[in-house]
Amino acid sequence: MILHVDHIIPRVDGGGDEIDNLTTSCEDCNLGKGPRGLDTPAGIQDIAAKADRLREREEQLRAYNEVQQERRVESILRRYLNECAAAAGACRDAPMAFGDLASEDAAEDAS
Repeated sequence: MILHVDHIIPRVDGGGDEIDNLTTSCEDCNLGKGPRGLDTPAGIQDIAAKADRLREREEQLRAYNEVQQERRVESILRRYLNECAAAAGACRDAPMAFGDLASEDAAEDAS
């Protein structure tokens, strides 16, 4: 765990670098609280802003996953259609018995 030297009374509020005004905080805590004093809880606005950012990220992830799912379905369908086309081509190149059946079907459809 990386520890930071943290000001109990922030510099912006007149706190100095005296040993009595310094403590250690984990990196996330120190960077997350910004220039607030250690005795100042996160404000309601900070929590609301974080909730808004989380909702936005969740929406972005949902949209991303939806696009990825569509791409997976399209890829599977494309492979399936390619396999069907290859199989149909193989049938056309097969012995005449298969060609005769196709001709008979076309003749029936024409009549």
